[in-house]
Amino acid sequence: MWNVENKVEAIREIFKDKGKVLVCFSGGVDSTLLSFFAKETLGENAEFILISSPLHSEDELKEAHQIASFLGIVLHQIEINELSHEEFVTNSQERCYMCKKIRFSKIKTIADEKGTFVCEGSNYDDLNDFRPGLKALKELGILSPFIEVKMRKDEIRLLAQKYGLPNWDKAPSACLATRIPFGVRIDSETLKRIEKAERALKALGFRHVRARYHGDLLRIEVPQEDMEGILFKRKEVLEALKGTGFRFFSLDLEPYRPSGLSFKI
Repeated sequence: MWNVENKVEAIREIFKDKGKVLVCFSGGVDSTLLSFFAKETLGENAEFILISSPLHSEDELKEAHQIASFLGIVLHQIEINELSHEEFVTNSQERCYMCKKIRFSKIKTIADEKGTFVCEGSNYDDLNDFRPGLKALKELGILSPFIEVKMRKDEIRLLAQKYGLPNWDKAPSACLATRIPFGVRIDSETLKRIEKAERALKALGFRHVRARYHGDLLRIEVPQEDMEGILFKRKEVLEALKGTGFRFFSLDLEPYRPSGLSFKI
């Protein structure tokens, strides 16, 4: 069994073997650590790309640029509007697959023109979750070094902390479309309402929160340790959520869990 340092060395060898890489950067801890290794190993032969999309909040985009500045990397930002693709907005259980196919097809075209390889930051634990997008990555020949060396999320966080990366303990994030149940069409207005609600909740100190969409009802998910706190701030929460376009608000008695929506209730 590989230890963590063996895995790090294996990732460096992957980069050396490819010679030139284009790393997909989001500002999350996974892509940040991968970018750190790519820059450290390949220098100017490592390039970095960031997607601006209706599926991500403005705050997330701003934070990604701040992290990139900390790393000393230059981001090539591209615009992708998944909402212009009917196969995505119908929001089937293949939503993630469609999204990854749309995004990485464009990124791969850019990489092919540069004569470089595309890398992204999925980790080994992602194989245990519902991740149909991984199929699209495989079909397009996208490299996932963390999966290749079997590096898990807790190892990524430990290494990010070791190397002094500022987002080593950043809460997991996912695109805003994951707040909408399968079968419910995705549109820009709904995404903006969700984004506004989550920004309001984070401003109250709930760093790890999901605002799940159910029509007029907004279902709030927080980790177990925040359950008592959000109930204590019930009045502040209600006041903060006014103007988000929802009529009813509920707190899920089950704590936050990855992929905690997707299916209708």
